[in-house]
Amino acid sequence: MSELRYPPWISHSILIRQVELGGRLRTLEPLRIGVGKSDLPSATTDMPVIRLTELRKGLEVPYIPGSSLKGLFRSAAESIAKSANIKPEPCSGLSKDNCMVIRRVDGETLGNLIERFLKIYAFQEAISNFWENACLLCKVFGAPMYRSKVTLQDAYPIDENGELTSVPTGIKTGIAIDRSTGAVYGGALYRIEYVEPGALFSFALSANNLPNYALGLLVEVLTMLNDGLLRIGGFKSRGFGRVEFDDIFIKVKHFSPISGDEDVLNTLGDSSDRKVTVKPSESKDGQLIYKGNELRDLLDELRRVWKDYVFSISKG
Repeated sequence: MSELRYPPWISHSILIRQVELGGRLRTLEPLRIGVGKSDLPSATTDMPVIRLTELRKGLEVPYIPGSSLKGLFRSAAESIAKSANIKPEPCSGLSKDNCMVIRRVDGETLGNLIERFLKIYAFQEAISNFWENACLLCKVFGAPMYRSKVTLQDAYPIDENGELTSVPTGIKTGIAIDRSTGAVYGGALYRIEYVEPGALFSFALSANNLPNYALGLLVEVLTMLNDGLLRIGGFKSRGFGRVEFDDIFIKVKHFSPISGDEDVLNTLGDSSDRKVTVKPSESKDGQLIYKGNELRDLLDELRRVWKDYVFSISKG
């Protein structure tokens, strides 16, 4: 059997380790997650927030789609990785700007090359070429023909006990300005709906088979969001979208000896990674649970691993 040219974590064939980060998001500023302009005559606002109806309670509530959160995370991670000069240069993940389209191997796109290998069931060659040519963000957040290792759930408004609840919304009136003249557009008055500050939303992120440096990259994004350097939703330049994390925790579950043990997160066979040793707050149902001081220690250590990874990559 030929030696594998990629670490075990890059494959989806087995589950090695699962990391779950949960908690709550508290809105510090108005939050605007919209559905576009409403043309209904009965609408009380031109731009309502996105809502869904929970059938068991019959509540119609605003929510933050997981796809919006994931897009925010990938975009922020792209900026972080580019500023760190990570190679291959990170792509945006968009339909015409992802590694399957823009990377070329021996004259053909990476996507076409991988598709050829998959058609003849040469799975190891397919994953080897993906590992060697795709950017870190495609390996973490997914690409065409490669499933994401990160999942972000829809975020719903909750009360202090974690139960689904309604949250107050407000309406702000605005005007559109002609950038060329600086004058107000005629008839350009609009009304936007937003979630009031102080609302709580659930937050749940799951990461499967990620090495510690990739977890550290996610922690960098979390830190930026908590520090107000990232905002959620629209109208960010008008003072909307700042949130902070509240009552967060991390759960780690090992599914393979290469993942680690009671207080160790191993490298998952990646020579660019290093192990992390942090004692958990508790262990329950086979999961290591980090909260409070232990959570802070784990997050700090994962950020250090990311910085070590960046330094090692920059030295070649």
